Amino acid sequence: DLSVLHQMSRDVMKAEHHLYKPRDAVRWVDGSGGGGRGTVGQNPPFGAVIHYVLPEGLDEEDADEVTLEILNEGGEVIRSLSSTEPEPRAPSPWRRMFPELFDPPLLDARAGANRYVWNLAHHDAELVDDAVLWGFPGGPRVPPGTYQARLSVGEWTETVSFDVVQDPRTEISQDDFEAQYALATEIWQAISRSHATIKRIRSIRSQVRELAKGTADEAVEAKADEIAEALTAIEEMLTQTKSESSQDVLNFPPQIDNQLVYLQGIVGSTLGAPLPSSQRRFDELAAEIDQHVASVDSVVETQLAEFEGLLDELDRPRVVVDSGSDVTNGGPNS
Repeated sequence: DLSVLHQMSRDVMKAEHHLYKPRDAVRWVDGSGGGGRGTVGQNPPFGAVIHYVLPEGLDEEDADEVTLEILNEGGEVIRSLSSTEPEPRAPSPWRRMFPELFDPPLLDARAGANRYVWNLAHHDAELVDDAVLWGFPGGPRVPPGTYQARLSVGEWTETVSFDVVQDPRTEISQDDFEAQYALATEIWQAISRSHATIKRIRSIRSQVRELAKGTADEAVEAKADEIAEALTAIEEMLTQTKSESSQDVLNFPPQIDNQLVYLQGIVGSTLGAPLPSSQRRFDELAAEIDQHVASVDSVVETQLAEFEGLLDELDRPRVVVDSGSDVTNGGPNS
């Protein structure tokens, strides 16, 4: 990649900060990669290769945060990396066992030259930490088009544009790329939405059980059990709670979250617009999530309200309930 040398100048060489314009990123249909064995050359990494230069001192405790944002043509941030705050990452047993094989959780902020390879996708779906799924809930891959990279350090910021181009071996219309991206994004958001609902369920259930335990009141304990059972039944429809490893999908049926992950893989692997059957299946799964979110709301409005009425009589604290706004809005927007 000689693009860095092509952009070299006296001003660039003197600058403490600099963001280089990436060369065109090819959206290879097969992920590219490979090579590097024996006499076979090494292919470049898949995605947009972003080179940047940083000054000394950013590794100190009170140093400025370094952020790198990817924006679409309309200026919307679709990926955000930070030197201090890790972005959402789906739980993976492989990442836990072999962390050296995966990208670091934080943006590199070393003095001098750095490089980040954007994989042309949004960040992973936001899952509960103990999620067990067959498949990878990564973010949707963007269509060909013009994008921007924005590097910021303290008050300094610089933005450059670059293009993502189609694999030259394919002839897919931009409309088909956009249709694929639209459905893949909806599925990705629905995966996060289902797990936002699971987080809400677990928070309420845990608090209810803890509060009931401290009262020694039969009516309170009975109502707590009733709420816990109702919420657990909903959780078991959203995710397979019996699974302890990815191979357990062979033993227990995959629930909504894993069905969405599977559907996402189908849509993402299609060369062009998704089939109508994929859209229909997503609509069915999205309707089921709506139903389960409404069921949680119903438990909060009725059974939990009754439980808190009993707590009020004992002058005990109430349950802190998430408003569910993230659940209603359908998950992450970036």
